[in-house]
Amino acid sequence: MLFIFRRKPKAPEVSGKIEYMIVCLGNPGSKYQKTRHNVGFLSADAIWEKYGSGRMTLTKCKALYGLCVIEGKNCAVVKPQTFMNLSGEAVRDLSKFFGLDSEHILVIYDDISLKPGKIRIRPSGSDGGHNGIKSIIYCLGTNVFPRIKIGVGSPDKEAGEDLADYVLDTMDKESFESINKQIISWADELGLSCSIFQSNHEGDIVDKLHQAKTEFDGIVINAGAFTHYSYAIRDAIAAIK
Repeated sequence: MLFIFRRKPKAPEVSGKIEYMIVCLGNPGSKYQKTRHNVGFLSADAIWEKYGSGRMTLTKCKALYGLCVIEGKNCAVVKPQTFMNLSGEAVRDLSKFFGLDSEHILVIYDDISLKPGKIRIRPSGSDGGHNGIKSIIYCLGTNVFPRIKIGVGSPDKEAGEDLADYVLDTMDKESFESINKQIISWADELGLSCSIFQSNHEGDIVDKLHQAKTEFDGIVINAGAFTHYSYAIRDAIAAIK
């Protein structure tokens, strides 16, 4: 029997200044690998699988990261290693190292207010009770940075389920595979690059998203529709003069 394997295209080499940081939140260590709080790390793995080359091995400023090119932009895909509640320390220090303003830092993390598999895009906002985001806002001194929230569902309050236990519990096989499949789906469909990196006009992408927020801010979509909406966001940004 003949097996034909399709080789992954060689990723383009990163040359020049890093233009964006894609910060994916989670906790380091194997015991946290399949917890709801680590869907950010799962996103980093999916993004790196599509755009990176080899393994993500670079370390600096309490973070593990890799460099890649997305839609012609030099990007650093980052996994803070500080544990969730101190994520801001790694984000602050690494953004200074790369010379990036907050609007060039995209943060991806879990959201208990969204059903599993749902995704919400926002250009800025409060911490929403998420300690990782709270730390980033504190360390950067601003809440103006784009973010993608990935739904993990909420604990059963009637059953007395504790929030901390819920997000740090290891997901069962079915839940893990379902959420991971959704993450791989939207990363593979270029939703990430289309919604954040494509713009034909000068100026901060966050400002453009703010101007377009009447129609697109806070949309909640499933993975299958992510590409459609991300192109719509791109077109809305391009339409603003």
